[in-house]
Amino acid sequence: MRRETKLEEASRRALLSFVVPLWIGAGLADWACHRRSDIEHTAGTREAAIHALMMTEAGIPSLLGLLVEVNAGVLAWGFKHVVTFSGSVVSAPKGLLLVFAANACYLVPLFAVVSIGVLLSTVTRNSAAAVVGTLAVTLMLALI
Repeated sequence: MRRETKLEEASRRALLSFVVPLWIGAGLADWACHRRSDIEHTAGTREAAIHALMMTEAGIPSLLGLLVEVNAGVLAWGFKHVVTFSGSVVSAPKGLLLVFAANACYLVPLFAVVSIGVLLSTVTRNSAAAVVGTLAVTLMLALI
């Protein structure tokens, strides 16, 4: 088992105690501004473009984390086989395939949750109800 370095611990603390609360605060401020400005009747192409840019801002690091982390490990180790803890041998291409397959399996339920949120948002025409409803449905599915 690998011990955590001080840099990793400091990074984790900074992310959890500063970045995540800042991100949540920015989301709540955005919601409050939209609620105050009656976004249902005042938004247009500019607002949609801003939100598309924000999704790109979140999507690019996620995609890089998915692709670069695996590729950096392969480049550091070389394109050699890896022996697992159980003693089985996994080639580098098979390892990459397994990582991408695992991420693809993770995306299926994620798309289902997003679809539930979009459905509730469309039906209720209320973003807060859609968020609460999506969380409630997800919680019920997790408990079943």
